[in-house]
Amino acid sequence: MFTFHSPLRSRLRYFLPLLIIQVLSGWLSVGAGALPGESVAAIWLPSGVGVVTLLVLGQPGLLGVWLASLLVTIPVTAQLTGLGMAWRMGLAAAALDALQAWLAMRAWRIHETRHHANFLRQPQDLIWFWFWVCTVPALATAPFMTLLQWSCHALQDPSLSGVARHFLMLVLSNIAGILLATPVYVLWRDRGRWDLRCNALRHLWPVALIGLILAGALLIYPPALALLLPVLLATTVRFRLPGMVVAMLATAVIISAATVFHIGPFVHGDSLMVFINLQLFLFSTTIMLQYLALAQELIKRHRVQLESEVAARTEALAQANERLKELATTDELTGAPNRREWQRRCAQAVLMARRQDTPLSILLLDLDHFKMVNDTHGHLVGDLMLRAVANTCRETLRASDSFGRWGGEEFVVVLPDTSLADAEQVAEKLRIAIAATHVPLDGGLYVRITSSMGVARLRPSDNDLDDLLTRADHALYHAKEYGRNRVVLETELPANDLPAKHG
Repeated sequence: MFTFHSPLRSRLRYFLPLLIIQVLSGWLSVGAGALPGESVAAIWLPSGVGVVTLLVLGQPGLLGVWLASLLVTIPVTAQLTGLGMAWRMGLAAAALDALQAWLAMRAWRIHETRHHANFLRQPQDLIWFWFWVCTVPALATAPFMTLLQWSCHALQDPSLSGVARHFLMLVLSNIAGILLATPVYVLWRDRGRWDLRCNALRHLWPVALIGLILAGALLIYPPALALLLPVLLATTVRFRLPGMVVAMLATAVIISAATVFHIGPFVHGDSLMVFINLQLFLFSTTIMLQYLALAQELIKRHRVQLESEVAARTEALAQANERLKELATTDELTGAPNRREWQRRCAQAVLMARRQDTPLSILLLDLDHFKMVNDTHGHLVGDLMLRAVANTCRETLRASDSFGRWGGEEFVVVLPDTSLADAEQVAEKLRIAIAATHVPLDGGLYVRITSSMGVARLRPSDNDLDDLLTRADHALYHAKEYGRNRVVLETELPANDLPAKHG
């Protein structure tokens, strides 16, 4: 989510630092960037710093841009026109500089408003940036600035060709300043996104290589400047937009200063051709690296988004698998383990009991007169009764016990490490808890629930789980035969009594 401005009070604390930076960049551009015989700096950095000032401060930044321009213009023009004329020219020039910065800032904000996103974060933003932010403001104000300087006799060549020459150089100088300096605002705006923390020595290698190549190209062998391109590319790939902005700014200042002092590959020909050649190199290199840096950012964002989507889908798949596993092992109505899952747990408990030679018992439970409840009050009440019994089992049974729905109105419980006598106590406790459970009906009425239970213990002679279940089922049958709402142990069964179906 993009935001145009932070609160005014928090932004105003940047007013003085930005004013100082703009003044210093202006003095640097004039002192070390103006070609011999020309009154235009190779790179007018205050134009870019002015745009940054307005982007950070908003409308209050106009005062800072105007004041900084005044502090830079008056000392320079006073040497050519005198102090009185310098003041008049400085006031007008400062207004034009503020207008140029405002036009660039306005183009920046228009793009953000149209696309509802922060500007200069993807490669397709660059066309708008190069044309509307860098070029149009410079073209719009340069004619008035040139006319102002001509009228104040501040041009060294007042002829028509000299004025045209000055206009061209003024436009290119301002474009270069905005092109190089304005992306610094993106570094400040998105400062929370840059994670460049690493060993300090890893930051030094591009600085050392760039310095070495520039020294060789400017002092020894000018064509060696071509070696600078792969180093700048590697710096952009490794350090992304911050590395590109810093490296290109430093390179532009060093090369332009060297050109002013007749050093390097751009010193041949008249001053106009020197100026144009330098601008061509800086412009082409900068736009190439800006495109690469923003492409890197776009790729990284897509990778992060893809990883996030993969993680989200993986989590959703895991949840779906868990849900499928739950559906496969859980009775949908009561939430208790279904018959297959209970048999698996019981088989494990039987295996553990045989290995450790510990007792084990099971309890088979059937709700009394369940069919009559369904026929009288409907299946909805019957479902509520089954859920109530399942909840009672969860609350009453021990943590080591495992119960499940055997089918219909029957539930089954395995009681590990439990003798038949202890199992009788567990069953009796559960029977009393179920008898205290009621299912409410309309009109304040309720249905009472009772249950019959059969209990059997694991014997060494049991071949499988079915033998144990058969005895428990037989005991349950007798509990229902002897009046229901009771617990019957397998030891209470008559000898040779065969199991039978019950309802």
